[in-house]
Amino acid sequence: YWCTDFLDGWSTRESGLNRLGGHANAHFLMETREGSSIHFAHRLSTVESLCDRVPVLLVHGVYDSVMLLGPIIEALASHGLDVVAPSLPGFGWSERPGDSNHLDFVGHAAAQLNELMGSLGYSQYAAFGGDLGQLVTTEMAVQFPGQCCALHHTSCAMFQPSSLAASLKMSFQHAFPSQLLSKSDAEAIRSLSENQGILSEAAHHSVEVAISDSPAGLCSWMLATIGCSAHEPVRESFLVNLMVILSTHTVPWIMHHSRQLARPRPSPGFVCAPTAVLAPSLGRRLPRSWAMSHYNIKCWAVAQCRCG
Repeated sequence: YWCTDFLDGWSTRESGLNRLGGHANAHFLMETREGSSIHFAHRLSTVESLCDRVPVLLVHGVYDSVMLLGPIIEALASHGLDVVAPSLPGFGWSERPGDSNHLDFVGHAAAQLNELMGSLGYSQYAAFGGDLGQLVTTEMAVQFPGQCCALHHTSCAMFQPSSLAASLKMSFQHAFPSQLLSKSDAEAIRSLSENQGILSEAAHHSVEVAISDSPAGLCSWMLATIGCSAHEPVRESFLVNLMVILSTHTVPWIMHHSRQLARPRPSPGFVCAPTAVLAPSLGRRLPRSWAMSHYNIKCWAVAQCRCG
């Protein structure tokens, strides 16, 4: 299907991507203070009476791209929200950061995206993210609490507490007693951390070499990593995302950051921004009690799909 029907209709799909979110002028580039360029889609509210609502920043994950967000952008705009959807540095059509910024990609990306929102005239915004996007938006809430005023995530970052006692103490300070970490929760966190770290170091480099020049290999790896429904709209968006990854030559960059995702980051402390989480229904996920010890959770729901 990818080689025949999908590519035969590529010109139509290309036109739709250029009108991301239903707007003829959707894509822009901004030059940051350090001289690199950030690609982003920008859609203004289509409801004039609600144009004073807090805008939403949509930050894609490590296996995704801005091109998957078109329907969400249009839906939010139709509900009175301005929407900004950037490509993270090094992903899609955004330039990679300099070598000095590789060691703290998350902090660097957070600063650049906050600069982007300020340049667009937004003094405050809510931010959405999953996996890598969730790490970046969490960092934005920590670094820029006056600007990033709320979070919506499809997962919770795996922070590494200095000790189980430290994590329990944080839970006691910021959650109800009934939501303290149980022994089984602590074991789940440690097991998830250790297993992901071992697998990532052993497998990711080999996979990167194998799929960098193989469209079929990339497709197989993505299916195994994030899954895909046979439902036609999902299949279409999955293939569009693959085309973006291939055409922008970002496979090594994706593999590098998927390795980083498997490693717990130092905890930034308690994230005070009001946070909503839509957790995946399948696979392993961090316990809600753990999330509440790190985030100001206002809403927690479990999605009826694999990835949330």
